[in-house]
Amino acid sequence: MIAEDANAPLGIPVEELRARRITLIWLFSGGFVLFALAALGGLMRLAQALGGALDPQLFYEVLTIHGTGMVAIPLAIEAVILWYLLKPVLPLNTALLKLEYFLVAMGVMLILLGVVGGNYAGAWTFLYPLPANRNGAGGAWNALGASAFLIGLALIVVAILLWCLDFLRASITKYGGLGSALAFDYIRGDVDPARDHPDPSVLAGTVVAILGVTGCLAGALIVGLSLANIAFPALRLDPLFAKNVTYYTGHTIANIQIYVAAGIAYSVLPVYSKRPWHTNRIIALAWLATLAIVMLAFFHHLYEDFAQPQSVQYIGEIASYAAAIPPLTVTIFGGVLLVYRSGIRWTAAPLFTFAGLAGWAIGGLGAVIDSTPMVNQYFHNTLWVPAHFHTYMALGVIFFIIGAVYHLMPRITGIAMSERTGRLAAILLIAGGWTVVLCWFAAGALGNPRRYVMALPGLEWLAWIGFIGAVVALTGALMVLRDFVSTAMEIMDPIPRRTKKLA
Repeated sequence: MIAEDANAPLGIPVEELRARRITLIWLFSGGFVLFALAALGGLMRLAQALGGALDPQLFYEVLTIHGTGMVAIPLAIEAVILWYLLKPVLPLNTALLKLEYFLVAMGVMLILLGVVGGNYAGAWTFLYPLPANRNGAGGAWNALGASAFLIGLALIVVAILLWCLDFLRASITKYGGLGSALAFDYIRGDVDPARDHPDPSVLAGTVVAILGVTGCLAGALIVGLSLANIAFPALRLDPLFAKNVTYYTGHTIANIQIYVAAGIAYSVLPVYSKRPWHTNRIIALAWLATLAIVMLAFFHHLYEDFAQPQSVQYIGEIASYAAAIPPLTVTIFGGVLLVYRSGIRWTAAPLFTFAGLAGWAIGGLGAVIDSTPMVNQYFHNTLWVPAHFHTYMALGVIFFIIGAVYHLMPRITGIAMSERTGRLAAILLIAGGWTVVLCWFAAGALGNPRRYVMALPGLEWLAWIGFIGAVVALTGALMVLRDFVSTAMEIMDPIPRRTKKLA
């Protein structure tokens, strides 16, 4: 029998209340951070439209905060969402989630210290020997600023690693082995109905956890070596090795965001379509293929390095093309079939989730196009690149997060967010967000480089349209944030006494 808090609503175990608290704290903190990061993105778009209105050093500091934050924070938030959704079926650790929150918070503060206080502006890629370059960009940053940034990034990587390890532990414990957690029983055609088997959300989380462990360990290695190089300049790294490890980490961490989002979709959409999303042999094979392919797809980042073996070209193209097949045929197409003629009521939760599937599909197509070596010669380091990853992250991952928030709030707090606000915000976010990324796709196809302080002469009009789209999208995001905060504040103090039991 599970003990209950005297102040808790009747029938709600203490462990569930603790899970609700920490999840709500994560969502509350993360919502403000995500909005601030998005606002910085809009600021950069305005600066480019104005022909480089920001000082270059300041622009790259803003770019560093925005890019690093948008790679790490959405992943941490959606990991918590998937954690809460699956906690009823997996023995996940609540106390560890609190430690992860502390590590991420400390990491964010150190990153801000390194950038704002130490003027570090080398972006999240921190390619060797950039962090140890004590002259920085014209003498802009020093070893202390670069070190604070790298240590902060390392703390966030450790937090993600802990989540992955805990998820693997829980899934292996629940299903009696890693093979069972990866649904090998379905692949072999030997499914015992008397045993528990992972649903698609658990399967997705297990694959993500394995990929996350490899990415985080590689990241810890390159961060540690970079810090050693800062402390001991005589310790030199092989630049090609450093670049490859850095991009393996970055590509893996950025990619698993969308796969965590798939796990969320597996849990959310069936509730509104009133149709189950079962594990089967095809889904199990697709996720096993994803596990192998994602580890190789990062090779498409290495096309333009003449020192790479030519085999990299072939592996990168084959893996990148293959990476599109499992999600397209199983998750995206499966999501369409799930809602087709289901009589679904398009409230905010399924609306944002389904819109996220569209962002994933189209952003993924943009990535496949760019991963073709002949095309990559022209699109490499142009605005086509941020176009494709903002499509599947901003219009995919972030939409999945917002949809999950609308889904979870009545379950966590007993109070639903405003459907009217959610639907209007969805219109603004979809219209504004797609305006931004389509301008990027067009500018990239016309050769506008990425990471430039200003747009190419003659393409400023695209930057202006993109900025207007950003303002529209930020308006929608602000509406969601305000709705979330007003709902959360109703029960924030104290949560147990005010939380209502759901019917």
